[in-house]
Amino acid sequence: MKYIENKYFHANYQYLPDYEYPSGFSPPPYHFRPGNAAYSNIDLCLQVTHSSGYEWWGVFDSEGYSCNAICVCPHPDYIFVIAGGQGYLINTLEPEMYTIPRICPNRNMTVLNSEFGIMIQGFCSLQLLTSSGFSDVFEICPDELVFMSYSDNIIEFSGYDPASNEYCTYRFDLLSKKVI
Repeated sequence: MKYIENKYFHANYQYLPDYEYPSGFSPPPYHFRPGNAAYSNIDLCLQVTHSSGYEWWGVFDSEGYSCNAICVCPHPDYIFVIAGGQGYLINTLEPEMYTIPRICPNRNMTVLNSEFGIMIQGFCSLQLLTSSGFSDVFEICPDELVFMSYSDNIIEFSGYDPASNEYCTYRFDLLSKKVI
């Protein structure tokens, strides 16, 4: 499990990841799994306690792609969890009210800054998570997108270009929302 620390966002909650749901806890846990998939490999548990005192547990099916991560979000009442490559933007006051990003699997998550929020990366595209929610999906390269660096509102990636049969460098401008 990767815990994404950041200096930009502050939460109205505390979270404690655990790997075993405590017996006898009430109310029952919220179950997060991709689509309507049957439970197969629930090995990620998360305890969340909001500053209002509301406490809940979530259990996540992490079977699938190997990316598992937790991050505090730009909105102080939300947490972003990736389990088995599936992302979940969860309202900590109403955990049944969650949103999933359009990119799947989620291969990586990087905190950019307070303006642009969190970058969620797939095999060939990215999506931003800001205090307003998810952005559009931006196609960056044909395949095997890998985050390299972020500076001055430019994200640099490497990725595979099948036309040239080579790995190339791609740059995405966050202001214009275009590959440059």
